[in-house]
Amino acid sequence: MDLVDSLKKAGLRKPEVVLYLYLLENGASSPPQMTKGTGLLRANIYHVLRSLEEKRLVGRNLRGKRYLYAANDPASIVSNLESRKEAIIQALPDLRALYRSEKNKPTIKFHYGLEEVRQIFSRLEKAEEILFIMPTDFLFERYPKFFKQIREEMAARKIFVRDILTQASGVEISRKTRDAMRGYYDFRLFAQKYEDMPIGIRIWNDNVALVTFDEPVFGTVLTQPSLAKTFRVMFENMWQHGERFASPGYL
Repeated sequence: MDLVDSLKKAGLRKPEVVLYLYLLENGASSPPQMTKGTGLLRANIYHVLRSLEEKRLVGRNLRGKRYLYAANDPASIVSNLESRKEAIIQALPDLRALYRSEKNKPTIKFHYGLEEVRQIFSRLEKAEEILFIMPTDFLFERYPKFFKQIREEMAARKIFVRDILTQASGVEISRKTRDAMRGYYDFRLFAQKYEDMPIGIRIWNDNVALVTFDEPVFGTVLTQPSLAKTFRVMFENMWQHGERFASPGYL
């Protein structure tokens, strides 16, 4: 097996192989030199270089006013393959959760970090009602513009929202939401003794999202009709026993 075939089996595309072998043989080179030496189009050179840099097979240094590119140690190929293998291993739980071989088998999606968790709250689909059990104003404080837009979009789509909130965050969250949703909103409050709740819950259609606000912030979305129905029953029971905010002129 020649070098080209070996490198292609290691996951490199043919242009990447051509350019990487050129840099191994010729050392640090500029894009014009690589274009002339490899026969690759100048426009393609930069795309291939970016790909090789992402694979940590090529590095660059500024010489004067231009960059010169050089091949990294070929051992980087093994390191890159190991990193890709590790990434797949870490993704396996999510991938397996998406694999559905049984009827009504739930799907599970994990969201890590604030930016990914925010994606959970942007999901509206064809929901007619969205239920929340929210213990904190944490995400609303971090992304005020985002949550204002989401509330307004829910109102525009006539999606009714009901919240069950802790006493500490309830007044502020409900005020912000009611101002944006113009009648498509109602809420209840937990008893004062239930303030320490680091988990938030969102229920819509056949989905249940569980979000933790402790570090590290992450969320899990479970999709299964019976599961969502069970959480909805639990919500309704909590709703019946929840307290209404009785500030004059507010409700």
